[in-house]
Amino acid sequence: PRLAEQVGWQAAIAASVLLPVALALPLLLRRRRWDDDRDPATVLRAGALAGAALILQHPILRSLAITGFCYAAFQVCLIAFAVTMLATEMGWTLVEAGAIAAVMQAAGMAGRITWSVFADRYGNGLTILVLLGAASAGFALATSAMTVAWPASAMLLVLCAFGACI
Repeated sequence: PRLAEQVGWQAAIAASVLLPVALALPLLLRRRRWDDDRDPATVLRAGALAGAALILQHPILRSLAITGFCYAAFQVCLIAFAVTMLATEMGWTLVEAGAIAAVMQAAGMAGRITWSVFADRYGNGLTILVLLGAASAGFALATSAMTVAWPASAMLLVLCAFGACI
């Protein structure tokens, strides 16, 4: 958002496209070493939708996929709502609210990795999902209680924790 303000939205979009490319180039240069045990003659026979078919065939995988979809949809809604709430109700600028959305996304990435490690370590992913759902409900209630009187740091803390859980 700040870059768009300074150089225009077109340049900001170009920068957002160039950054992942710049990050991917060093990885591409190392690919040969990582794939040194790959057999180029091996043909992948599974179709593009083989993974989806597998998920649909197994009730547990199907339930987990639906749960994951719901959590992901809720995260998208949360971030859109948070930006709107901060800009319209709390008096933040769109750039500030957009920055919080980026921080919430980062918290979400860190949360997914952290919660996955916990689930793998303790072997009970369903319990972790239920606890995350309960925590998300609590943070949703806390978000609904936010007012202009709240310190910005408290809003940031609640929204980031919410992002990390959802």
